[in-house]
Amino acid sequence: MFELRKDHALLLAMSFSPEYLIYRGLTVWRWIAHLWLRLFCEVKVISRGVVREDKNLLFISKNLSLAGALALQAELGKPLTVIICARKDEVGRLACLCPALNFILVANRDTVGVVEQIVMERGKGQATCLLRIGLDDAFLEEVVRKSRSTVLPCHALNTSAPDLSLRHEPLACLDWPTAQAIGFGFTVSPEDFTGAGFRQAWGELNAELAETHSSFQGHLGRACVAGLKRRQYKTIMTDSYQGGRSLSAGMLLAVAWELSLWLKATTKAKRIGIVLPPGLGVTILNLACVLANKTPVNLNFTLGRAGNESAIRTAELTVIITAEQLVKKLEDFPWTKDRIDLVTVLKSFPKPQLLWRRVLVFFQSAESLMEAMGIPEHGGEAEGGLLFTSGSSGDPKGVVLSHKNILANVAQIDAILTPSLVGSLMGCLPIFHSFGFTATLWWPLISGPQVVTYISPLEVGKIVEAIEKYKVELLITTPTFLRGYLRKAKTEQLESLNLVVTGAEKLPPPLREEFESKFGVPVCEGYGMTETTPVIGVNVPEQGMPYFCGEPLLGKKDGTIGQPCPAVAIKVCHLETGEEIASNQSGLLWFKGPNVFGGYLKDPVKTAAVLVDGWYMSGDVGHVDGQGFLHIEGRLSRFSKIAGEMVPHGTVEQYLYEIVKATTEDEVMIVVMGVADEQKGEALIALTTQILERDEMRKAFAARGLPNLWMPKHFVHVEQVPLLASGKLDLKNCQKLVEVAAAKNL
Repeated sequence: MFELRKDHALLLAMSFSPEYLIYRGLTVWRWIAHLWLRLFCEVKVISRGVVREDKNLLFISKNLSLAGALALQAELGKPLTVIICARKDEVGRLACLCPALNFILVANRDTVGVVEQIVMERGKGQATCLLRIGLDDAFLEEVVRKSRSTVLPCHALNTSAPDLSLRHEPLACLDWPTAQAIGFGFTVSPEDFTGAGFRQAWGELNAELAETHSSFQGHLGRACVAGLKRRQYKTIMTDSYQGGRSLSAGMLLAVAWELSLWLKATTKAKRIGIVLPPGLGVTILNLACVLANKTPVNLNFTLGRAGNESAIRTAELTVIITAEQLVKKLEDFPWTKDRIDLVTVLKSFPKPQLLWRRVLVFFQSAESLMEAMGIPEHGGEAEGGLLFTSGSSGDPKGVVLSHKNILANVAQIDAILTPSLVGSLMGCLPIFHSFGFTATLWWPLISGPQVVTYISPLEVGKIVEAIEKYKVELLITTPTFLRGYLRKAKTEQLESLNLVVTGAEKLPPPLREEFESKFGVPVCEGYGMTETTPVIGVNVPEQGMPYFCGEPLLGKKDGTIGQPCPAVAIKVCHLETGEEIASNQSGLLWFKGPNVFGGYLKDPVKTAAVLVDGWYMSGDVGHVDGQGFLHIEGRLSRFSKIAGEMVPHGTVEQYLYEIVKATTEDEVMIVVMGVADEQKGEALIALTTQILERDEMRKAFAARGLPNLWMPKHFVHVEQVPLLASGKLDLKNCQKLVEVAAAKNL
């Protein structure tokens, strides 16, 4: 583990030298920490710029753990004063050591106090680092300007443990690292410094450090074994469709182990097709595939025959595992020649053999189990799963998610949704949906909450009963399905919920307000896509957020999708020129991080169109505000250029919802689409499930001061707006409807 090199020996000798201690000004505590970091911790330094001596230099980081701050001190080779806007009771268990460790608390957000402290420490000739946590753009810009500081973004990340949380209090005593990544950005003059620019630069730095994370280079199967072994006595999953049948973590691992051996003995296929709804069966099978070092390919059986034929051909599937009950319902599904019934296979396993597996899980260590199962030590960039896009705006594409992608996104979800907030989760999203695949399958298996499953998100009434019966605390759904809960659920049935997270489409504010008013449960909008495994960000209620200067750290902001996950970098590009612009300006959103996929299966052309130097072009338009919250204004494909102006369909929909909500209590769905128009380039047409008069809508638009260009040219009444099985809008079929309406000159 440790090889004594010449520089180590020299440092060791110097560390015992009184002159060295006096010269460096290190306390005994910092000396011990530095010695540990130098001798027993693998430190990797990433410098995007040149760290130069500058008397006005100010290091700024979003947040640092105790080990991270000490690692920065050790790397700089001189004492580093860390300034935090917080009180002693807000910064962790080591606050009493703040003076000895050169940590200074400024218990207010007064810029004068912070500036004075920076100038004072600078006068002592010491390096100074300001933690941004709890500070907005305006505060940061004022501090830099008044202190005349040249800013250098920096960060230190423990890369030996999968904890990415930046919501821990600073100085928290977490696991001491055996590997640490330290990064420095580019220096910025006080005249050029902006809060938005810092946030963007620090985000890129954090994403680069996370790419070196050793935990993310591991194997998904190993992470599952470790997680299930650690909680082997706890009920990990309950299948509400099967009358509440449940499995402990230890038993689930034992059954999956036996099934993995059967897979190895039965087929040499690298990829295994899976056609199953949410439940015990699909969970066991996905885990078994990974334990057998095979790739699970959860097929979207709602795509239709042509879509699935394409998926099966692209993935080169020769084996599909399903259930005979489902085969009878999917009469037109293009099954492979080798089709296997999972129920029959599981029933063929002798009970004594399963019991023996459970005994081995009980007695053997997690490491011994991994060796016995033959799980490779590293997964990294290798295939961990293969999903196909929903086809909501085009043909489905094969998205290869690596072990690193899945492990990173699970760690990112962990960093956002803490155990104190989420103890149990409703798993009703299909596993072929990226959120169902990561958040309701792998997250509970590795480190997340207990999951209660139901076979379909469409049966809202049954899901409500399950939530009430099993006291579920987190519901993940879409705005479309949320309307169903609003209609069918009684207040007392959802009282166990701590949080509802919506995604897949824009959350209309009136819907959020009505749900929160009726049930008293916060509804938080999230955001992601299959290519990012999928979570990019999500709002989080104040519950469980740390306090700074007596105020809770802001985690939820209505109208946004929350702050980006740790290790997710964002850049914004101009819609027409493609040039990078400030993140607080609206433009095309690009994302980078360890959760970003590596490319589409067998499609280098489409891959090259969306991936450039590790950055993923999302196709969405948005910006980041001064508090770090991400605003999504709509997909680029859902903008219409009308008379030279870019008009967002989603924003128009939002205004229409507000207008309709003010005149009726009836449930309504509205979708705005664009069609070609000879006079203005494009025109808007609205599909609505309620008859709306254009003249009345025009008057309401004018009363709100909305632009005439935003007014839909036609309102088309439909019985039902086309939806995909995941609850997302079926944009292809919506477009067909409006084009037919336009052709009729309605």
